[in-house]
Amino acid sequence: MGSNEISYQESRVPLSALRTTLSRNPIPDDVDHEAVVAHICGRLTNLDTSDFTTEAQWRDIVGLTGSIRTIQGPQNIVEVWTKLSSAQNATDFDPIAGSTSAIRFGSVAWIEARIDFRIPTKGSLPGRKCSGILRIVPNSSREWKIWIMVTILEQLDGCGSVDVLVQLSPEESLRQRAENGADSGVDLFDCVVAGGGQAGLCTAGRLKALGVSYAVLERNNEVGGNWLNRYQSFRLHTSKESSEMPFGRIFAKDEPYFLNGRRLAAGYKRYVERYGINIWLSTVLEKADWDESAQLWILDLQQKQSGHSTSDEAQQNFKRRQIRARHLVFAIGSGGQIPKVPFIPNREAFNGELLHSVDYSVATQWKAKRGVVIGSANSGQDVAMDMVAAGLSAVTVVQRTPTMILPLPTYKAIFDRVYNDQSDLNLSDKLFLSMPLNVEQAFAMEVVRQLADAMPEYWQALEKSSFVVNRYPDLIHILYERQGGHYFDVGAVKKIADGSIQTKLGSIESFTPTGLLFKDGSTLDADVIILATGFEGSMRAAATKIVGAEIGSRLDEYMGVDAEGELRGYAKPMAGQKNVWYIGSFIGLSRYYSRFLALQIKVDLQAQ
Repeated sequence: MGSNEISYQESRVPLSALRTTLSRNPIPDDVDHEAVVAHICGRLTNLDTSDFTTEAQWRDIVGLTGSIRTIQGPQNIVEVWTKLSSAQNATDFDPIAGSTSAIRFGSVAWIEARIDFRIPTKGSLPGRKCSGILRIVPNSSREWKIWIMVTILEQLDGCGSVDVLVQLSPEESLRQRAENGADSGVDLFDCVVAGGGQAGLCTAGRLKALGVSYAVLERNNEVGGNWLNRYQSFRLHTSKESSEMPFGRIFAKDEPYFLNGRRLAAGYKRYVERYGINIWLSTVLEKADWDESAQLWILDLQQKQSGHSTSDEAQQNFKRRQIRARHLVFAIGSGGQIPKVPFIPNREAFNGELLHSVDYSVATQWKAKRGVVIGSANSGQDVAMDMVAAGLSAVTVVQRTPTMILPLPTYKAIFDRVYNDQSDLNLSDKLFLSMPLNVEQAFAMEVVRQLADAMPEYWQALEKSSFVVNRYPDLIHILYERQGGHYFDVGAVKKIADGSIQTKLGSIESFTPTGLLFKDGSTLDADVIILATGFEGSMRAAATKIVGAEIGSRLDEYMGVDAEGELRGYAKPMAGQKNVWYIGSFIGLSRYYSRFLALQIKVDLQAQ
């Protein structure tokens, strides 16, 4: 990049470079934690550095900063807090009754409390109801200090609740969807959401709850199509309760713990029908231009038509149209289903079948044949289990590196206490997804290590096979930086331990007529090889194909963390281009952060 060029992309910083420590000073059993919290709340209007630990952090989620930021260190916190809370007249800091408690896990301990506060109307900005989370610890002198402070925008006065959407009758749902639907002729929206997967649908519901006019553009011809297009045995590796949508549960109590693609799609259809979500199916956003003078996005669409015919086959099934929007949200995933295909020499020599997992559906046609799967993460293990069930004569998973494994008992111990059929989903998300990521990383590693060490038989069974594992996976790194490369065990480990699935660790040298040659000289015969090697692309690259190179150069990158430990480009304003947003990743993150994306858009619209 030339010296006069400006980069609008936040630099990526390894989360490991922002490591923090957990407080291990004990919390006395007889502590009056409500009195401790009341004292700290009384200090919030006049904070100074002595109120914080040396590693204190303040995370603001659209409460005072207008964005999503983490401020680190007492001096920085006090400077920014004093400036913003004073300028915005933040007031009425009160603990929420019954929310204070002492949290203990092994030697780690803190007092936790939730608070409410308000920011009054100022100019065109509506008044705001905000909440907060405090984590308070004793120092070596047994003085209580703020370790973590989180502030969260809850509601905008007079704008409805971003967390409440009324369920509609079937007739009213149809009427509302037709009102601004693809055939309505409406061509100006406050917001257009590109992508109708879970992230796009969550965002749409939040926008509707706030009275923002919107349309969701979905390339598939039915709701949930991106899940229906996957291999037949696909199922989530996260629980049903953690995979719900906003406003109310859409999955039945008798549905299984792990939902398959068909059940997910059916749930999303119920969500669309229940709340009258305005989704335009079979619609592709081909091009988006920003009109600076009008402050609008000009969007060129291609829509598939049903029952339309002309003599020109190229025009028979599609029509083009243009709409406009004040805001544009990309909820299109990290580049779509573009397979990542590793280069392995001598491909033409292999006499068997070779395909990427994106093209895989079922394994039944290979009964009694030898199957090899390259890649040992979630998709690879799913395919291997399919092959065993289909009766292949041999099934081998090739590992290129040790696989990060999260056993089901560990997953349940971490997630089921927060997400279950009795939990308040909004509160669960707030407590589980609001903390600074480096704090979540440190605590998750503490929990994973203790739980892994408590189940030696599980790991001993694996050690008897040739499968090489990392028994202490860094969940936060997996979810937010690597975005994959792990296995949440839903059954494959047992098949590896009993020999139904063989494993091989090694670097591949080339194909051979009968299979694979490894760099150590060993070979592996196969009749069919599946590449479960992931997908290429990034949200920015996918968005740039739509907005063009000039605007694309001003877009932020997507995921990975910045110098503050915040996700790059995620549900927050971009420095280089106004009124454009990213959202995506796992369902829980989309569900929670869609509320903040919608609130930021509503604030902008209110200011116009």
